[in-house]
Amino acid sequence: MSVAVLIIDSRVPYPRTVEAGGSLLAQPLGTGTVLDELLHVLEGVRPLHVWVLTAPDVAGANGEEPPGWPPCAIPIRKPSGLLTHLRQLESSDVLLVVEPRFWPLEGHDVAELLKEVATYRGVTHVVGVGSAEDDARERVVCDPSGDVQRVQRLYGGMHWHQGADNALICSVMQAGLMPDEPFESLVELRRLLSAHGTLCQDLPFRSAVVDLTHEQAFLLVHEKTIEEAVARTAASGYRRCAEGVLVATDARIDPEARLIPPVVVQGGACVEAGANVIGPTVIGARTRVGRDAIVAQSVIWPDAEIPAGRTVQARVSSRVCDDDAETDAWERAVLSLPHLMPSADRGTEIGEMTGMGPGGFSRRAQLALKRLTDLVASGLSLIVLSPLLLIVAVLIKLDSPGPVFFVHRRERRGGEEFPCLKFRTMTADAHHMQRALYQRSEVDGPQFKIRQDPRVTHVGRWLRATNIDELPQLINVVLGHMSLVGPRPSPFRENQICVPWRRARLSVRPGVTGLWQICRDGAAGGGFHQWIYYDILYVRHFSYWLDVKILLATVLSLAFRRTVPLSWLISEAARGQRDRRLSVAAPASGGGA
Repeated sequence: MSVAVLIIDSRVPYPRTVEAGGSLLAQPLGTGTVLDELLHVLEGVRPLHVWVLTAPDVAGANGEEPPGWPPCAIPIRKPSGLLTHLRQLESSDVLLVVEPRFWPLEGHDVAELLKEVATYRGVTHVVGVGSAEDDARERVVCDPSGDVQRVQRLYGGMHWHQGADNALICSVMQAGLMPDEPFESLVELRRLLSAHGTLCQDLPFRSAVVDLTHEQAFLLVHEKTIEEAVARTAASGYRRCAEGVLVATDARIDPEARLIPPVVVQGGACVEAGANVIGPTVIGARTRVGRDAIVAQSVIWPDAEIPAGRTVQARVSSRVCDDDAETDAWERAVLSLPHLMPSADRGTEIGEMTGMGPGGFSRRAQLALKRLTDLVASGLSLIVLSPLLLIVAVLIKLDSPGPVFFVHRRERRGGEEFPCLKFRTMTADAHHMQRALYQRSEVDGPQFKIRQDPRVTHVGRWLRATNIDELPQLINVVLGHMSLVGPRPSPFRENQICVPWRRARLSVRPGVTGLWQICRDGAAGGGFHQWIYYDILYVRHFSYWLDVKILLATVLSLAFRRTVPLSWLISEAARGQRDRRLSVAAPASGGGA
C-alpha cells in the first residue's frame, strides 16, 4: 500500500514579537520542531510523498520557507496549487491528511490507524472523543411552573460529546476521492467531501485533544514531549550533559549557567554565565540567553535573544526580547501551567485514597483476597444449590410463560455494561408496563418500587420474599462482573442522578449484598439519600474485614428479617476519622467521593 501524507500548517498568534504569521510546524518541540515530531511518527509508514499545505496568513505561504523552518526537503504547497501535485498519485494510493493544530495527548499512531481502515473504501475521519471517563454534560427538564421533572446526563464513558469538527485529528482516503476544490483545513475538506456525497465514516479516538494555536495548550504538549525526549537515548547531534538535560553538540553552555531539567538546548544556541534555564524548557537553535537571565517553563524560538537579567516564564517567545514594557510584564507575571485536562487520579478507584487496611494489608492484597473469596464461595454455592436452582427454574416455567432468567443490562466497574442475571419474578411484558406505573412508585430517586406490584407472578412473590431470585447473580460473580459484597448493580438510567455517587459506586464491582441492602431503614426500603450514603460509605471504608462482616450480617438479616445497625460494621469513630482524612486528600474540584 502506497501512502502519501499531506500536513496542513496553521498560523500561531502567541509569539508576541512576531510581526508576520508564525508557522506552527516551525515551532521548536523537543529536540526538533513540530514538523520533525510528525515526521518521526511517519517513519514506520515510509510515505511515498510528504507535502506541507500552508494557509494564506502564514509567513511563507507563497511557497518559500517560513522563519524557523527546519532543514528538511519537504515541499511547501499553496492551496491553489496543491491539486496539481495530488494528481501525481494513483487513484488507489492512500492519502493521509493531518492537521497538527489538533494534537492528541495520547500521541499519533499512524501505522495502527492505517491497518484499521485498510478495508474501508470511503473516507475515514479520525475524531478525538476525549479520555475523561467521569466527564458529564446534563440537561434539566422542567415543567411549565419551573419544577424539575428529570435530569438527563451524557457521560464520557458512555457517550462521545465533543463536536466532530472541533476535534478532527486526521483523515484517510484513497487519492481518487480527493475533491477538486482547494481547502485550507480538515473541517473544510470534510464539508467538501460531504457536499459531493462521498461515503465517510468517523473513527473515534480515545484521547484528549488540544488546540495548539492556544499558547498554554502548546506548552502542555511541549511538557509531555520534552519529558519523552530527555528520557530517550540522546538524539543525533545531542549530548546528555546531565540527567534530563540534552544539549546540541554545537551549543555553548557557560560553566556558571544553571540548567534544571528537563531542558533541551538546540543547535548553535548560547547560554551565558549566571543564566538560569528551568525546565520544562526548549531553547531554540541559535538563540542567546543573556547573563543572569531566567527562562522557566518556556519554548524559545530560533534566533531569539533574551537580554541579560530578563525573565521569561511559561511563554512561547521569539525574536529579540527588547520591549521593556513587555519584559516588565513578564517579570511581574507569576504563571504556572494550568491543567487543561482532568487529572488522571480522577479515573482511579476512590477507595485507593484509604491506603493500608486493617492488619496492615495493602489495598491490592485485600482486593486479591476478595476476588479469591468471590470465586471460591460463589463456585461452591452454585454446586451446593444446584438442586434448588433446578426446582425453581421448573416452577417459573409452570407458573407463567416466558424465560426462566431475567437478564438486565447493568453497569459494573468503570461503567461497562454486563448482563445481570436474576430468576424472572414478573410477567414477560413487565418492562413495557413500568412507564405506566411510574406515578405509583413509593420510593424517591431513580429506583421504582410499589406494593402489590401487578406485574409480579405467584412464584415471583415467594422468590422475592426469600431473596432466592438473586441467586443467579452468583454466576455473575464467577465471571467477574460482580462481587459478593458491593453496591447494588444498577442500570445506566439510575446512575445518571448523582455524579459523585456514580463515580464512587462504579469504582468497585457491584455486589450481591452490601451496606445499603442490610442497613437501610424505612417501610419502602429507605430513601434515595440512604442509597447514596451507604454506597459512598462502603467505597470510602473498603476493607476485606468489612466484606466479611457484611456477609455475616447478611445471614443475620435474612434469618431475622431485620436490618443491621451500621455501627456493628463501621464505628462512628472510624467514620468520622476517615471522613476527615478524605476531606484533606480529596481534590478541590470534587473529583472524589
